[in-house]
Amino acid sequence: MDGQPEAASIPSLKGIRIMEKLFTKKQLAEMLQISIRTVDRRIESLNLPVFKVGRLVRIPESSFQLMMKLSNVNHLNDKDNE
Repeated sequence: MDGQPEAASIPSLKGIRIMEKLFTKKQLAEMLQISIRTVDRRIESLNLPVFKVGRLVRIPESSFQLMMKLSNVNHLNDKDNE
């Protein structure tokens, strides 16, 4: 052993997006001109992946994009039902 970690002990980064932008609920609410509570409801209803550290919630950009895509589909479906 020369002080170098064994290859098996180095964690794999496979499947992890590195350097994806993260947003707070407040940032999303301000960008979309909606309340933070509405952001909470969208996260819950669309089952969006978020990062939680204690009470802090961070929304990855990919979840934001998914929210926008699903919200547009739901909005269009609501118009079709009128």
